[in-house]
Amino acid sequence: MFGRTEKQTLAVEGMTCGHCEQRVENAVSQISGVKKVNASHSGKSVEISYKKDDPLDTSAVEKAIVDVGFKVLK
Repeated sequence: MFGRTEKQTLAVEGMTCGHCEQRVENAVSQISGVKKVNASHSGKSVEISYKKDDPLDTSAVEKAIVDVGFKVLK
């Protein structure tokens, strides 16, 4: 169906405040197919909603997070 989304959550190390969350959200939201990003410094995670028919480029997401100064845990 049109408009369906999937979610993926990544563990992220190094976020300590709301500003950190905003940096991650801004970076990841620029990636093609991403609909919504919710970063949580207290939860040490980033939840990404993306278009079901446009698979998430996890490598691009990880690079965006690293480029703004944080580490994606595997």
